[in-house]
Amino acid sequence: LRLGKAEVRRRAVLVPLDLRGKANALLPTGFAQEAMRHAVGLHNKHHQPDPQSSKRVSFGLIRMANIGPLVDVALELYRLPWPAGVRVHLCTYHSQFPLLIRSAIEHQLDQTLNRRQPDAVFALPDIRQHLDENPEPDHLFIVLGSPVTEVGRDHDYDWAVVEPSSMRSLIQLAGRVRRHREGECSTPNIRVFDTNLRHFSSPNQPAFCKPGFETAQFPLQPHSLGQLMAPDEVAVIDARPRIVAREKLQPRSRLVDLEHARMQATMLPLPPSSSMLNAASWWQLAPADALLTAVLPQQQPFRDDPMQDVDLELRPNEDGDDYTLVLVIDDKQGRRGDKTYIEAEKSNNKRIPDAKVQGEHITAWGVSDYMEALTDLATAMEISTELCAKRFGTLSLPENTNGWRFHPALGFTKDRS
Repeated sequence: LRLGKAEVRRRAVLVPLDLRGKANALLPTGFAQEAMRHAVGLHNKHHQPDPQSSKRVSFGLIRMANIGPLVDVALELYRLPWPAGVRVHLCTYHSQFPLLIRSAIEHQLDQTLNRRQPDAVFALPDIRQHLDENPEPDHLFIVLGSPVTEVGRDHDYDWAVVEPSSMRSLIQLAGRVRRHREGECSTPNIRVFDTNLRHFSSPNQPAFCKPGFETAQFPLQPHSLGQLMAPDEVAVIDARPRIVAREKLQPRSRLVDLEHARMQATMLPLPPSSSMLNAASWWQLAPADALLTAVLPQQQPFRDDPMQDVDLELRPNEDGDDYTLVLVIDDKQGRRGDKTYIEAEKSNNKRIPDAKVQGEHITAWGVSDYMEALTDLATAMEISTELCAKRFGTLSLPENTNGWRFHPALGFTKDRS
């Protein structure tokens, strides 16, 4: 009831994403073109003047569902011709960065996107430098991010362009637009694509999944949000649809009903005729049937991840002017904590050239030189770069026989070549 009476700080609108007939290799280009068009359109309506230069500035989020397509789209955004008079500062943000780079990105975003005092952002040295060094009258600071942008981040964006995956995700993301600043919003500041890339790359398969609630057992009939969401759920995105379930759910034809149905199937008692187990089995069945067996944990493993992860480290070379990728393996035959390090640079690290991470009107925003960041941190902590890399140059990635692509401004992603 209180949500319904609150001032509306964020309004959304569905926009088409029609990539039918395109080969999978061309999907990132089509998505990037649409994302660019909507980013510029939102900037034109939701910018703020820089008090010193009167340049028009906005801070926006392009949220994507998966890391691999996200990196492909980032490369396309660097390649595409942005409009004259526009300068884009692009920060790619997801979970597959070395620890020190991800920490630097999050520190940068935590500072920049604290908008409780709206003009304070223009005094930040990083933002000031970007504005002063580039003459264009329009500056778009864009975060191209995965679902890590939605949860646990106290960030305030001016606008967002969204690839959808679930109603819960849309609600979480909407909470990052105009999060700190009060005042009614009359013009839509969130544009949500009507469907997602998975709908085109894997036709006739569940689309709103990984992340999302759709499965083969819980399919959606259409994959168009225009059919899956009620107009009022789109116009003003808030938590009401996820808090209050409709009396009669339609999980095949309504996005939020699918989520309620999945939650009920997972949490509430099942019909007596069902042979399945779920969370309710712990208290519904006798201890001999549920509490004292391993059957339920086997069906529903805690934080189950079917992908095997490998531990990696970006280690400085002997000259200290470059890094090399090494696999880090626990030595089960030796003492506890012993590690074995295997060189993986040549076979598993496909470096993305610096030339692909720049364009005529677009530059990387944030850390883009790993060795410089490593050296600065080691100096500040008064430790060697080798020790610093062991502590902060590490990450875990899903195992991939082809290795990974990497650039410090883009992070790691699977190499599919």
